[in-house]
Amino acid sequence: SLLVTSGPPDSSLQVWQVSAEDSDVIKPVGTIRTENGTGQPWAKIATISARAPWVLHGSRLDNVQITEVELRKNVYTAGT
Repeated sequence: SLLVTSGPPDSSLQVWQVSAEDSDVIKPVGTIRTENGTGQPWAKIATISARAPWVLHGSRLDNVQITEVELRKNVYTAGT
């Protein structure tokens, strides 16, 4: 399964692969770039129940995005 976190060193979201229950291994598998050009701290995130894993993220209401986690594809951007 996948885990998404946010935080330093920048405003991107980090995507991690969590190994099976019999292992304590968590591996980084990539990042999701965020549209955070306002000097704001890292993005806030929330999960969305959908067929594919999605994450809702943004540091301000005017730059909220929904990204499909596995493909790192932007599904929705506020204001568009």
